[in-house]
Amino acid sequence: MTKPIHISAIRRTAAVATAAACLLGGNALALTVIKDVNSGKPPKELMVVFDKTSKDAKSFKPVDRKGNAQFSFADDGALQIKITRLGSELVFPFPQEMDIAKANLILFTTKLEGQFRTSWQGNWGQWQPYAGSKMWWGAFVVDADGQRSAGYANLDAVSPDGFFPTEMKTISIPAMFFTRKAEGFGDPARTAALMIIVGEQRDTYEREFTITIDRIVVAE
Repeated sequence: MTKPIHISAIRRTAAVATAAACLLGGNALALTVIKDVNSGKPPKELMVVFDKTSKDAKSFKPVDRKGNAQFSFADDGALQIKITRLGSELVFPFPQEMDIAKANLILFTTKLEGQFRTSWQGNWGQWQPYAGSKMWWGAFVVDADGQRSAGYANLDAVSPDGFFPTEMKTISIPAMFFTRKAEGFGDPARTAALMIIVGEQRDTYEREFTITIDRIVVAE
């Protein structure tokens, strides 16, 4: 007997194509394409959220809902965020609200630099440079009422290197991750910001990280 086959997502190196498939019985296979961004053409920008080359780049107003991160701007206009052991909920406001289902991607051009150390029985080890590792940070969107989305993306999973990049690269986050509706969560049709949740670390772990962001763009 043929077993049902369910395909929820197909990821390619150059782009992301998502499909859902179900076996109807016998040899009949139905394939429904939900989003196809594998056209080979560069994404069409729908909304620029932040761009370091913009003349008003330094007027951009991100916030940390937990109040732990420190924001500043580099000489070239890039946004810099200092991250310590404590957790953060970094919110990057859109210039206007939108239905996120009308987008294919959020393009997040960024890198992570810094160092960390751990302690054992009260003794701290040497500082080690961040050279690329799983961070388990999540990307969400926030609606106009400040509610975060039910769906999210693990940044490690969608980053080109499999972890938060150590050199400036673009993380292509599929917008479909944020379209799920659920009671008590934000309305995707009224998306007003991108949010990155940075997990808190134990007292035995210290970090001095800097997230540098060149661009955030919503694309079709």
